Amino acid sequence: MNIQEFVDKFKILSKKFNEIKNHLNMEKQNKTLNDLENKTLDSNFWNNPNKSNLILKKIKNLKKEIEFYNNIDNQYNYILMHIDEFDDSYKLDQSTIKELLDFSLLVDQLEIKMLLNEPDDQKNVILTIHPGAGGTESQDWVSILLRMYSRWAEHNDMRIDVVDLSQGEESGIKSVVTHISGDMAYGYLKSEHGVHRLVRLSPFDADHARHTSFALVEVLPEVELKTIG
Repeated sequence: MNIQEFVDKFKILSKKFNEIKNHLNMEKQNKTLNDLENKTLDSNFWNNPNKSNLILKKIKNLKKEIEFYNNIDNQYNYILMHIDEFDDSYKLDQSTIKELLDFSLLVDQLEIKMLLNEPDDQKNVILTIHPGAGGTESQDWVSILLRMYSRWAEHNDMRIDVVDLSQGEESGIKSVVTHISGDMAYGYLKSEHGVHRLVRLSPFDADHARHTSFALVEVLPEVELKTIG
């Protein structure tokens, strides 16, 4: 990457970042956080534990969002400050290029967070996988999907717990229910809801014939139970 390519890419990212920034309205987010934190100072705050815990959860989520945004803003200002030093004799080093690549990744993540703005998007997930017709083939496909979602959760700093699992008679899984918790878990996973298909040369077929396997993935937002009174 030469200097001109660096500058051009930064200009594109800057435009995108500033458009997202205007949409997010971080001043409003900070004001909301301040108002919620003031509520925790009220002497009657814990009189309604359900309401109190909901407020504390909102505070935690808002702090994460604001911290994430501030990290991107700091990255943006750091590059902006150094880009003024560029001239024809300036040589880009790998650390400077990495700063830009990191900024690009953060902007992409911020854009995704902006798009996940439905009320349920922040909730944890109940994810269930059932095999379709096909016996062992489909049951093995369920086990592959479970490993895939487990690795995805680990990679994205989320926790996945197996709530219920029924093993297949020969191989694979008859059904599995999982609980996935983490930042914007439902927002990221809701598009996984539906039938998933796998076409492959079967490891369970002596003739290694091509098989098509199906599995149903159900993704539901976790429901917060509230007590009356």
